[in-house]
Amino acid sequence: MITYDPKNLEEEARNLFKAFRNDYKGQTKSVMNTDRKWWRVEKLKIHATKDSLIQWKTKRHKGSCRALCFDPSGSNIFTAGSDNVLKCANSVTGKVLYKVVLDIKSRISKMIVAPTKPLILIGDESGNVHVYDQRTLKKLHFIENCHGDAVNGIVSLASTNENEFVSCGSSSLTHFNVKSGIIAESEDQEDEIMSVTVVDPDNCEVLMCGMSEGGVSVWNKNSNNFDSMIRKTKTGEDSVDSVIGTLKGDSCVWAGTSGGLVHLIHSKNGKILETREHSKTDDVTFLDLDYEYRLITCGTDRVRLWGELQDVEKEEDEEEQEEEEETTEEEEDPSDSSDSTNDIETDLPKDISSEYDENKSSINSNDDSRVVSDRSALLGDIDNPSESIQKKKRRKAIKNSGNFVLDSFFAGL
Repeated sequence: MITYDPKNLEEEARNLFKAFRNDYKGQTKSVMNTDRKWWRVEKLKIHATKDSLIQWKTKRHKGSCRALCFDPSGSNIFTAGSDNVLKCANSVTGKVLYKVVLDIKSRISKMIVAPTKPLILIGDESGNVHVYDQRTLKKLHFIENCHGDAVNGIVSLASTNENEFVSCGSSSLTHFNVKSGIIAESEDQEDEIMSVTVVDPDNCEVLMCGMSEGGVSVWNKNSNNFDSMIRKTKTGEDSVDSVIGTLKGDSCVWAGTSGGLVHLIHSKNGKILETREHSKTDDVTFLDLDYEYRLITCGTDRVRLWGELQDVEKEEDEEEQEEEEETTEEEEDPSDSSDSTNDIETDLPKDISSEYDENKSSINSNDDSRVVSDRSALLGDIDNPSESIQKKKRRKAIKNSGNFVLDSFFAGL
C-alpha cells in the first residue's frame, strides 16, 4: 500500500521551485539544459517506511507456506503450511482469527476457496481432495484418489453446479462432486497437466490446461464431457505452470511458462495474441488479476503488476491530439504574445506568481515559446500532471520497450 500527504508533497515541490528560481533569477535558460533540477527522482524501497508496498508481514507457519487464498469477499485470508496447520487471518491486519491442525498425511499441493459456498478445497501430493468449512475450518468431505499423483489444480464449476469441481494431476482431469464423489475421469493424455482454469466463470463449459511438455490444451464439456482435450496450442518446450482467464469476456487466458514468458491465448482459435516476459531466469509459477483485471505474475523472486497497452496508447494519443490543437492555435495568432504570458500568470500558484512577475520583464518577447517550454518543464507536475514532459518521456519509453510492468513505472517516479 502506497500513501503520501499531498499537501506536504506540494509544499516541498514549491520550496524546491523557489530555490531553483532564485539561483537562475533573470535567466531564460531552459531547465532541461541546466546541471541542477528543482525536482528529484526517488526509488521506492521495500520496508523503507511503514507506508511501503508491503502492508504487513509475519511468520505464519513453522515450515513453508504451501498454499494461500482469499475468501470471496477479500476480508479474510487462508494459509496452509508444511506444518499441516490451516489458518484464517484478517486481510488488513494479518491477525489470526482461528486455526486448525489438518488430518492430512501427505503434503499439501493446492488450495482454493469455493466462489459461491463457504468451502475450502485442499489437494495433497497423494491425489486426494479434502473439503473444509470456511467458517469453522471443520472437515466436511473427503474425495480419495482423484489422481495417481499430486493434485496440481482445482477449479469450480459453480455456473453448472456449485458442488462440482474439476481437478488436474498426473496426466488427467477428474470431475467430482464434493458430496457424492468422483463423477468422471478423463483419458490419459500422456502429458502431465500442470494447471487448469475456467475460460468464463459464467459458463464453465470450457476449460484450458497448461501442459508439462509445453502448450495449452482446450477441454469442452459439451463435446465429450471433459473426457479428452479437443485442441492444443503449442507455446514452446517450457512447461505451462499457471493459467488464468482474463475475465473480460474475450475467450482468452493468460498462460505462464517455466521459461519466464506469459502468453495471451484465444480459446476458440488457439492463436497466441500476445507474449510478455516476466523474467529471463525465473519461471511463472502463479498468475492472478487485480480489481481492474490487470495481470499479476509471480515467480520465486519477484511479483509484477502489468498495465494495459491500449490504456497507455490511448493516453499518449490524447496528449498528442492536445499538442496538435495547441500548435494550431498558436499558428493562427502568432503575434499575440500577451495572451500566452497571461496564461502563464493565471496558471502559476499564488505564492510564486509574484516572483514570476519580477522576472517577466527581463524576458524578451521573442523567447515566449521558450518561456512556455520552461514553465511546462518546471511546473508540469504541480499544475497539470498529464502535461508533464517527464511523464510523457516515461510513457513513450515504456511503449517503446514493450514492458508495461508497474514496478518499472514506480522506479521511474
